Amino acid sequence: MRSNDARLLVSVIMPLKNAQPYVERAIRSVLSQQGLKDLELIVVDDHSTDGSGDVVRQIEDERVRLVTSPGDGIAAAINHGLQLAGGQYVARCDADDIYPPRRLEQQVRWLRDHPDLGAVCGSFAIISPDGAVLSDLECGAISDDISGELCGGIVRTHFCTFLVRTDVMRAIGGAREFFKTGEDIDLQLRLGEACRVWYQPVRRYQYRLHMDSVTHQVGNSLTAYYDCAARRFQMQRLAGEPDDLERNTPPEPHVVPAEQAPLAQQIQGILLGTAWQQHRRGRKLRSILTGLRAGWRVPNDMSIWRSVAALVFKRAGRSKKRSLTDTAPNLNGGETESNSKLAVGRP
Repeated sequence: MRSNDARLLVSVIMPLKNAQPYVERAIRSVLSQQGLKDLELIVVDDHSTDGSGDVVRQIEDERVRLVTSPGDGIAAAINHGLQLAGGQYVARCDADDIYPPRRLEQQVRWLRDHPDLGAVCGSFAIISPDGAVLSDLECGAISDDISGELCGGIVRTHFCTFLVRTDVMRAIGGAREFFKTGEDIDLQLRLGEACRVWYQPVRRYQYRLHMDSVTHQVGNSLTAYYDCAARRFQMQRLAGEPDDLERNTPPEPHVVPAEQAPLAQQIQGILLGTAWQQHRRGRKLRSILTGLRAGWRVPNDMSIWRSVAALVFKRAGRSKKRSLTDTAPNLNGGETESNSKLAVGRP
């Protein structure tokens, strides 16, 4: 069914790279969006070798379009999907993740009711390889305009929670292929400079944590490098100058990818961060139970059990206000100096 407008309503772009175990579930989560039928799903295969494309071809739905990326990498795949998009609004869903049921319909309504906004986003959850929710991320408890913090280099949520006006997305040039990872950070920062962006404290995405994802195939050092590069480029732009990429003088990455932490340790870190979040909110019993779940992920790690003991004996509740720029663990098991990936805390 089409809307009354000449264009489709929503185009969802799904970059696909060797996600055979998960891609059908990701596609179904988009196609089953309640309250919204006028959409297309553009699956852009980034030269998969595991039969992912065959899974997509078996899905008989005229809203699904499978194409091959003309380049390499996630940014090229996103841009190819953006070029083909026929919707008034555009969103992204990675091929191993999940959309909540009414996500698109609610975000479309918000942008229609607020024509001065260029994009709307929300919070997200981390799920395990089998789809169990590990943690709802604390990306902010208040509905608010976050354009200013984006212009200050603060990224509180995942780009896959965004619904963006297609014209705005094209006006900023889509993703930039310099970024082998962190292209979502760069996109968010540039969106904040180009339009008003609104945040709603509602779960809009489920991010699957597993060792075969593109994020986990890139080392912590390279992830940190591209994250810092996105912010350095923003500082150049805000100083009234073209950034290095606009000047066609991209810097060369000079770091070696680091070995990733085992998946059990990454999940453990997320659970422990969530436990301390709950503790600061005064939810002591819940924080202890979450801490115990973290401990049993790697039961011989005594440092985790010491932290769980601190949850038991330390008084619950915030001792001071924490800002959005508090140090937080990232999806690779390291730490960042901003909320570029996870807004979870620590003791």
